Amino acid sequence: MNLQQAKERIKELNDFIELVSNYKVTSLETAAIYEYALENNVSKVSSKLNEKGYRAQGVKGPRLLSSNDITEILKGKVIDELHAIIKSMFEKNKRKVRKFT
Repeated sequence: MNLQQAKERIKELNDFIELVSNYKVTSLETAAIYEYALENNVSKVSSKLNEKGYRAQGVKGPRLLSSNDITEILKGKVIDELHAIIKSMFEKNKRKVRKFT
């Protein structure tokens, strides 16, 4: 890494911090995106959202969120700038995990 690359990386990180710090949670989807930005772990995100009272719609009515529900949200259609970044991070993390399994 050279100096210019380091400066660009710092700018990217500062932009990410600013984006997360000012993010407005308005729905289950935005809550999942925000919590993943903080935790970087779908299991922890589903637990936190369940604790906060968020529920997924099941066949028999509302049900607790699972890590699969969070994964589905993160991999879904991009709804905002943070989601685009998080989706990219999530895909990179999945590729790293696949290398070790």
